[in-house]
Amino acid sequence: MLKTFKKAEAEVARIIRAEIPGLRVRSIDVRPTVGFEGRDALEVRVVYSRRPPDSLDFAQQRFAVGAQFRAWLYEMDEERLPLFTYWSEAEEREVLLERIEDD
Repeated sequence: MLKTFKKAEAEVARIIRAEIPGLRVRSIDVRPTVGFEGRDALEVRVVYSRRPPDSLDFAQQRFAVGAQFRAWLYEMDEERLPLFTYWSEAEEREVLLERIEDD
């Protein structure tokens, strides 16, 4: 089981560089969360400044990243499944502004 998430974040970055070379990642954040049916999971948030233009290929590439990361987690004896979200910088800003307004 992972004790820190820096190694997981570095692995996600490595996989993204290999699978989605056109994606310009600004940040990757991995943290524990509660997933479906109340099971422990890992939230993997990828914020990007630019993405590849073809959305169908992008969807397939994101799937490949998730599959490879799940395999890596298995090798690390990590039982939690990853829940990936990909946000553009604009989407992240919008969510942060909404949270500030709600407070």
